[in-house]
Amino acid sequence: MRCDVVAIGTELLLGQITDTNSQWIGEQLAAAGVDSLLQVKVGDNLARITTLLQRVLADADAVIVCGGLGPTHDDITRDALAAVMGVELHHDDHVAAVIAEMFTARGRTMAANNLRHEARPLERALFAHAFEGGGRTAVLAALVPYQNDDGGFGHALEPDWGAPSNSMR
Repeated sequence: MRCDVVAIGTELLLGQITDTNSQWIGEQLAAAGVDSLLQVKVGDNLARITTLLQRVLADADAVIVCGGLGPTHDDITRDALAAVMGVELHHDDHVAAVIAEMFTARGRTMAANNLRHEARPLERALFAHAFEGGGRTAVLAALVPYQNDDGGFGHALEPDWGAPSNSMR
């Protein structure tokens, strides 16, 4: 099985932040015995993200995408993946309630744009959304490495990682 990594964010290209997510994801893939032959960055531009994802998914069985998943207008990763994979995004009431509760627990008022986080194509863990289409799988990894210390990200993908390569098609 081959699973490549795409990091999205203009801030990565400008050197404003370091892409530790791709490094961590690469370590997790290697530890699970999954081939990862490509890690690439792209800025926050719908056409460029879509084109890059199409190219990556033409060669890989799966792609893990990090970045571009926030609630702001330039966080368009979900939209690009939905277009590439030929799926629609759906409102998830359960995830919306969890997001609202996180704000309430912190004593903060949630802005409506935070509900962009709950748009998803399939049921998956709160921090990762899976897109399937055209015989390929894409997973959005929304957490940064230190937030994955509980084994959440790897635990959510272990069944897929440990199965024969055809299982993700």
